[in-house]
Amino acid sequence: MKQRNQLIRLVQYFAGLEILALGGAFSIVAGQGTTPVNALPYVLSQIFESNIRFWMMLLMGIYLLFQGILLKKFHWSNIVQLLVGLLYGVFVDWNLLLVGSEVPFGVIGIILYIILSIFLVSLGITLYVDAGILQMPTEGLISAMATKYPKRWPFHRGKVFTDTILVVLAIFLGIVFLGEMRGVGIGTIVSAMLIGQMVHVFQKLLTLIRNRCSDEQMEG
Repeated sequence: MKQRNQLIRLVQYFAGLEILALGGAFSIVAGQGTTPVNALPYVLSQIFESNIRFWMMLLMGIYLLFQGILLKKFHWSNIVQLLVGLLYGVFVDWNLLLVGSEVPFGVIGIILYIILSIFLVSLGITLYVDAGILQMPTEGLISAMATKYPKRWPFHRGKVFTDTILVVLAIFLGIVFLGEMRGVGIGTIVSAMLIGQMVHVFQKLLTLIRNRCSDEQMEG
């Protein structure tokens, strides 16, 4: 039974990462701004004319540092979160090949891709975080906030907060140093407002499904 549960968690984990990456791919192809998490590293790469992956890894390291500060402990396994971030990047590249580079149906297609992105990213985050294996540094920081302040900063509220902070910083730095917003579009802003709330909805649905399954097993 224990091995079966571990296998289910593992399948849920990789399914969540794949769904999350697919949502990220739809966001990229829609062309209406980066995801909230990538908004800050993107604008920094534009300001310093450098590789975005460098800034992504640097910010992930900062997220890990804040995790350690919040939880007052740091384990070597936390570093593995960086590898999860790299794995996610591979998943995104793969899904970009599946989605393609063109948005069909013009403006309607763009709107559809943004909606799909928000839905899939929210579902993917819910599944892979709930599996309780390894998180990317961004979600790891949000989970640390939820652990330290469960009532004030439950996961979904922390997600909205961190996404909003990243987008605001990206807008501010873009205007100050580049004279315009870069990487931040309507898709970025809508995602920052909605993804955390959608995660909350999916968390409730997942809990409901588990409770029903548990009741059916007891009755059986």
